[in-house]
Amino acid sequence: MSACPWCGKQDIPDGPSCPSCGQTLLVDVVLSGPLPTDRARFQAARALAALGPPAPAFAEAQVSLAKDAPVVKVSREFGQRVVAALASAGVPATVVAHTEAPPPRRGPFAMLAVAAVLLVVGGGLAWRSRHGRSEAPAPSTPVAQAPSDAGPVLIAQPSAPVTADARSPSAPLTTQQIAARVLPATARITCGDHLGAAFFIEPEIALTNAHVACPEGESQQVTLGDGRRLLGVTTQRDEWLDLARIRVVGAAATPVEIGDVTTLSPGDALVFVGSPRGLDFTLHEGKVSYVGRNALGVGYLQLNGNVNPGNSGGPAFDGRGRAVGIVSLKVMDAENIGLALPIQYAVPPTVPDAAQRWSALLERVAKENAEETKALDFPVGVPVVASTGIIKGLPVAVLVQSWDGPPNATVHRYGLEAPGLASCELRMEVPKWEALTKVSEELKQLRRLQWFTKYARGKNLFVGAGLLEVADCPGLKPVAARLVSRDAPQTKPVAVEAELVAAVLQVRDEQKQLKAVEREAREDEERRDAQRRAAEGRQAEAPSMVYCAFKYLTKNRMGAPDVAAKAFCIAGTVAQAQGRCDAERVRYREPTPCTCTDDKAHIGTACER
Repeated sequence: MSACPWCGKQDIPDGPSCPSCGQTLLVDVVLSGPLPTDRARFQAARALAALGPPAPAFAEAQVSLAKDAPVVKVSREFGQRVVAALASAGVPATVVAHTEAPPPRRGPFAMLAVAAVLLVVGGGLAWRSRHGRSEAPAPSTPVAQAPSDAGPVLIAQPSAPVTADARSPSAPLTTQQIAARVLPATARITCGDHLGAAFFIEPEIALTNAHVACPEGESQQVTLGDGRRLLGVTTQRDEWLDLARIRVVGAAATPVEIGDVTTLSPGDALVFVGSPRGLDFTLHEGKVSYVGRNALGVGYLQLNGNVNPGNSGGPAFDGRGRAVGIVSLKVMDAENIGLALPIQYAVPPTVPDAAQRWSALLERVAKENAEETKALDFPVGVPVVASTGIIKGLPVAVLVQSWDGPPNATVHRYGLEAPGLASCELRMEVPKWEALTKVSEELKQLRRLQWFTKYARGKNLFVGAGLLEVADCPGLKPVAARLVSRDAPQTKPVAVEAELVAAVLQVRDEQKQLKAVEREAREDEERRDAQRRAAEGRQAEAPSMVYCAFKYLTKNRMGAPDVAAKAFCIAGTVAQAQGRCDAERVRYREPTPCTCTDDKAHIGTACER
């Protein structure tokens, strides 16, 4: 606090005007002398841009530094920060009182109107970063609620362009006129494999979807309409609203004019710009279908238009070329239905009437969301599909189910239905269930599961994930479809993207190939077993050879008595050979008993076949 330079009132808080005399308390920052070199100008511009709004961006700062007062009409506290930043770059400056004639003092009704706007913005409708919250939900679509529970939102910077009441009359523009006006303010965003669009709300500040932008603090490539390629740094992200701000130093773009989504009506013309399938700066025409469509707690602008991958993050304009939304989602199980996040989530309205309309829209969406959350009170044992997605290349469904205790492994049946296609039967096995509060980091990224987590606290809920498998479905194609429970038909069908159906088909084809390989290996093993059994059969069919021998009396050449031996091989068993040997020995004189054996060690080579 300090004294007012106009009336001398002491202990005046840092603000735009003196509460005592009404004179401005804003200051100008004046250079103490000319900049000595271009390098000094460059360093000073960088120092100013680093402060953020209301200091000028880098390109504007280089131009303003050519003036005696590069920064004007700022608070005294911010003016001191500007002086310190310039001093760090070796450029001396000082703060002087802003001498512009003060505006007339407002009457009581005008002050009440301003107070109403401040209450609305202060009540949580501004867009603040989720990093400042002790409880951070997570990505992808959102929870816009009444002022008492508006969900995470980013704070719009003071210099963000906000128009007057968008209901002020002006002639509608042709699509060609809108294109000429807005295309220079749009850009293509490339972050790794992610591709999308963005648009400038300030010369160096662009808005896009969080799922398009790189993580906060990281850089991505920004391609401008004039062909320049610059680096942009993500300065803020709101995963719940799927919204991000990117600072593009040196862009010097012409910002779009900010419109008011609450003034739109079904049937109004829309124009939106994006990079569908990599086709940069593509302009589409569409129509307003619904204003404030509740989707998991966020009030979207529903549009009828050809929304494709790559349109994400691009602007949607009304018939007068004013930005009214950020294209964010496509309804997958329908044709030409898209959802755009209203621009008011990023740039809150400041005109009282507009602020009241926006507050009313958020309250209506919050009530609708409250009705939808009643569906979370599902009976014990009834599984509800919380989300579907592709995790590590596999089509996965995530189920939420109420149990009295930790459940065991379960098997579920689903039908995959799409217009013009026969229903395909899917099987899903959940090998393990976890408490809702202890799910893995991968599952935490699924949008609807975040919604369950946010609104189903205190319930005995468990989460299970499993692979979606289809045995065979010849007519199935990679198109958007619906997942319908066969075990719990009372639950609501879930829309699935064509990419997930394609992953189901890929798993089916891989399983077919695996089964074919397994079948071939099994057939080879069966052939080997048959050959082995055949060989054993032939050996069993072949008679065994038995060696028999006995001795008997005879005479030698001299006529004297002598002993001779008789040995022979007989096919058959030992008993059979023994009988034949006994019959043979009776023909000899005083023969000894027959000795028969089938032991190869005794037989040697005597009985080789």
